[in-house]
Amino acid sequence: MIPPWAVWVCVLLLVAVVGIGWTRHQVVLSVVRQAEPYTALGFADPVHPVDCDTGTATITLANREGTDTQYVYTATLHASGRTTIRAAKGTLAVADGAVASVRITVGAPIPAGTALWVTLKTGHAEQLRATCGRAVR
Repeated sequence: MIPPWAVWVCVLLLVAVVGIGWTRHQVVLSVVRQAEPYTALGFADPVHPVDCDTGTATITLANREGTDTQYVYTATLHASGRTTIRAAKGTLAVADGAVASVRITVGAPIPAGTALWVTLKTGHAEQLRATCGRAVR
């Protein structure tokens, strides 16, 4: 006959072997920081983000959402007082983990002191602002 303590030792060993993968996974989830999905939005040329003569700007999107994403963007020109002068809209499909750029044209020329706002519609708000010669996040 097998002693009762031997049965308990076998049961504990079986539980330990079966549960070791699950336990290790839980420890990793608890200790290692998990990445948050996000989209990085920026101007392709941060020094001169807007070409005031042609009324264009090129934005770059880095998709870190964990899935392929169809982005909807709006670019608007605002005079002082936030009055919209001109606007451009479009979409850009970006695969997960990929980086893509799009050239936005709002019309030329852009008057001095006019702000260009680029708004990206995703699950979270992303917005860029630039005036001729410099970008502001």
